[in-house]
Amino acid sequence: MSQPLVYVSNMHQMKSLLLFIFFCAAQLLTAHPHMSITNRCIVHWDGDSLSGIQLEWDFDKYFSADIIQGYDLNADGEFDKEELKEIYQFAFSNLEKYHYFAFFREGEDRFIPEGVEDFTARYRDRVLTYSFFIPLDDYQGRDLYIAVYDYSFFCQVRYDEKAPVALQYDPELLNPEFSIKENRDYPVYYDPYASTSDMTTYDKWFPGLQTFIPSEIHIEF
Repeated sequence: MSQPLVYVSNMHQMKSLLLFIFFCAAQLLTAHPHMSITNRCIVHWDGDSLSGIQLEWDFDKYFSADIIQGYDLNADGEFDKEELKEIYQFAFSNLEKYHYFAFFREGEDRFIPEGVEDFTARYRDRVLTYSFFIPLDDYQGRDLYIAVYDYSFFCQVRYDEKAPVALQYDPELLNPEFSIKENRDYPVYYDPYASTSDMTTYDKWFPGLQTFIPSEIHIEF
C-alpha cells in the first residue's frame, strides 16, 4: 500500500514521520483506510467558460492534531506564511504522485490534474482544512465528471453531507447543475496487498485485485 501523506519534520523541530505506526499497520492490515478526509468541491467559471475547481478537505482529528502541533509553532491559531510553506513542502506536495486524489472524465476520456495553485491550510475547533485550486481553463466541454478518492486506499475520502458541491458562476450567463452518483461503468481496481512503493493503477480486473466504485460529481452547464 502506498503512503500518500508523508512528511518529515520542519526546520524547528525534529519529529517522527506522521502516523508511522499507521503506515506500518497498513502493510499488515490490507486496504483498510487509516485517515479520513471530508471533501468539498467548489466549481468556478470565468464568464461562460470553466476555469477550475477548488477542493477543500477537512481532516480527522489525528492528522489535524499532528499538523497543528507540528507547524503552528507559536500557537496563535493560524498558519503564517512560513508555516504554510513548510506544510506545503512536507505535508502536501507528495500528493502530486497521487494526482491530488482528483480524477476527471469527459465521456470515456479520463484525465488528471496537471498541477495545483493557491494551496493554503487553516484550522478551526482543532479541525485542519486544506484548500487548493485545480485550473481547468483549457477544458472545452460542457459537462464534466469529477471523482475525488485515494486509489492507494490509505485515506478514506467522503463528500461533505451538507454541502458537497458549490457552483461559482454568473447567473446571467450560465445555469449549471450538479449531481453525485456512483458510476459502475468506470470502476477502479486495486491490489490490497501491494507494497508501500507500488503506485500501479489498473484499468481491467484480474484475480487478486479488488474493485472500488467511485462516486462522481457530474457538472452540466
